[in-house]
Amino acid sequence: MKIKLFISTLWLGITLVACSEPTPPPAPNLMILATEASGEDQENMIDASFLTVSGTKNCEERFEAARAVFPAANIVYAWHYCTYSEISFEPFGHAPVPTGTAYYFELQMSKDGSTLKSVIANDSNAACEKTKKGVCIVSYQDVIE
Repeated sequence: MKIKLFISTLWLGITLVACSEPTPPPAPNLMILATEASGEDQENMIDASFLTVSGTKNCEERFEAARAVFPAANIVYAWHYCTYSEISFEPFGHAPVPTGTAYYFELQMSKDGSTLKSVIANDSNAACEKTKKGVCIVSYQDVIE
């Protein structure tokens, strides 16, 4: 009898663990801030900046601070995500006009936007648009491997 009770209890415990809710993603550690690209050869493109954040509140505060300066800098906001990612990017530069090498990426997010799943490098925005399954962007921050 004790063995049957033990096995039943063990089976119930395994069943409860197997049927439990999926683990939510970790707190956001990355803000992806997208604006309309401003380069002459970047018409109809999205320029994305990647900023390290510490949680949703910090992300939204940093977004509001950035958005406050957009009108004076003639920057047009497109969208932003406060997301989690194990992918790292070069540090964000605060120059008013992007400088340096332009990197063309396809960002693949989870359906709810809570996780940046992958970043696929492309030679150009046109190459990204041909094969895209995610969002094509230009950035002046490369992925850190």
